[in-house]
Amino acid sequence: MLIQRFERHNNNFDLKAKEKHDFKADKKRNTTSTIKAIALITMTFDHIPAVILEPLMAYKSAVLPTGISYVINAFEIIFRFLGRIAFPLFLFMMVEGFFFTHDRKKYALRLLLFALISEPIFDLAVSYTGLGIDGLHIWDPKIQNIYFTLLLGFLSICCIHILLDKFEERGISPLDIKIKDRRMQSLKPILVIIAISLIASLIAFFIKCDYSFRGVLPLITGYLFHRYKATAKQVFLAILITICIFNFLELVGFLTLPFIQTYKGKPGRKLNKWFFYIYYPAHLGVLCLIRLLLSRII
Repeated sequence: MLIQRFERHNNNFDLKAKEKHDFKADKKRNTTSTIKAIALITMTFDHIPAVILEPLMAYKSAVLPTGISYVINAFEIIFRFLGRIAFPLFLFMMVEGFFFTHDRKKYALRLLLFALISEPIFDLAVSYTGLGIDGLHIWDPKIQNIYFTLLLGFLSICCIHILLDKFEERGISPLDIKIKDRRMQSLKPILVIIAISLIASLIAFFIKCDYSFRGVLPLITGYLFHRYKATAKQVFLAILITICIFNFLELVGFLTLPFIQTYKGKPGRKLNKWFFYIYYPAHLGVLCLIRLLLSRII
């Protein structure tokens, strides 16, 4: 009896020690909120040159001292370098959002809503023919904001998801290719994925949304890896490598691997979900106002 009590006490002690260790390890892991915060900060770094520094150098370089111009150019390079981190993280979070959202229709509607809200602010920020108010354009058909890219990618993976589910209900999987299949049943899911990817890429190209097809295809790639049970690190690498195929400068995104390796797939600190949507047009508007202010000062 005494031995049984001792063993029970020992087991309880081991269990508490394990729970304490797991809690400490869990605190060291990154959450969805952490990854989104990193993406927002680095996106802001990327947009400071696009909205402020590049126009400043384009229209005021002649009146700026040489030293100031060198400093601005240096900051432009550094901020652009850091900004390469943002887009792969946003796509990774989009893939996570697709699988964990409670309502995909509402998710898509939120993307559409903020695509429409952000468009005039985006055009005011990046489409300019001068630093002053006269150089602003409230609508520019030559480029659309990133929400249109994300919406198009999200709708693409929704279509692929529905069709792959139907194929798998019939016992057909893109992972089970049979070379001797005369009816080509096993190739049908792959052809569907290619067709949807091609259509989405063409739409992205013709409507001139930000990142174009280079933003849609990595999202589809990440979705496929996630669907077929890849780890978070593998999903992120799939997205990043697909992006790098079209732009090797995006290799900077590999710097975020430590954050993905410690990602635990939990929401983390509760923040209003609308904050992450509103931040995009809000920060562009603020940067545009700063540019207008500088145009009056310099």
